[in-house]
Amino acid sequence: MHKKMLFMIPLLVLASCGAQANNIVPSSIDRSGNWDDNYYTYFDASLKNKEVEEIVLEKEKNKVFTTFTDQNFVAQEEMGKDISNYYNDFMDDGFGQTMKLSKQNEAVKEGFVSKLFDGQLFCHQYYELSRVQINEEGFSSSFRKELESASYLYLNFKSAVDFKKYRPAAHLASLKIHITLYGEKNYRYTYLLDEVPTNAGETYVFYGFSLEGMNLKGVRDFSISYTLVDEPAKKVDPNVGHALLLYEFGFKNPSFK
Repeated sequence: MHKKMLFMIPLLVLASCGAQANNIVPSSIDRSGNWDDNYYTYFDASLKNKEVEEIVLEKEKNKVFTTFTDQNFVAQEEMGKDISNYYNDFMDDGFGQTMKLSKQNEAVKEGFVSKLFDGQLFCHQYYELSRVQINEEGFSSSFRKELESASYLYLNFKSAVDFKKYRPAAHLASLKIHITLYGEKNYRYTYLLDEVPTNAGETYVFYGFSLEGMNLKGVRDFSISYTLVDEPAKKVDPNVGHALLLYEFGFKNPSFK
C-alpha cells in the first residue's frame, strides 16, 4: 500500500498541474499538438493605435540582466550590488511562488494569460498547457489595476521552432524582445538578445531590466512581442514556425492601486 501511494504522488502532481492549466486554456487554442494552432495572438486594437516611444535598453545604463551567457549577463563588479541581487533572485528555488504577480495583484488570476502570473515557471509533460506561445507580432493584456512602482521587470521564456517539422540539435538564435507598458506615456522597451538557446531541452531564459527612474504612472496594459534577427533553422527551412514560449512575467516589489 505504501509503495502504491508513493507511485501515485507524482501522478497526482502532474494531473493537478495539467488540470490547473486546462481551466484557463480557451477553446480557441487547439491542444491537439498542431504547432500553428497554439499561438496566442490577442492584441487590443486600441493599444495598437497608440503612439509609443521606443527605448532601446542599454546593458549598463538600464541594468539589463539575463541568466545565460557571459555576453548578456552583467556581473556584480560591473553594475553594483543591485544587479547581482536580481540574478540571485532567479537562482532561488522558491522564486516562482514567492515572486508571482498573482500574489501581488489578485486581479490577474483569471483568464488565459494568468499562466504568466502563477509562479509556475514550467510544467513537465504539460508544456503546451503551462505557457503562452507567441509569434513575432505578440499579444497584449491588462493588469486590471494601475501599476505605481516596481524595482525591475522580468520575463521567463524559451526560444523554439516547430518540433515536428524541424528537429535540430540545440542551436542558438538572436532576437529582439519588445515589452510595451501603456500608461500616461507609452514606452516600448527593446533589447537584443544574442545566442539564445533554441529547442534546448530544459534551457529557460530569465531576462529583465531595472525600472528605477522610469515613468510607470497610469500603467494598466502591456504587450510583449519580438523580432527574430537570426534563426539557423530558418536557413534550412524558411517556412518553419518559430515562437517564444513564455512561462512567467512579472515585477520585483510591484505596487498597484
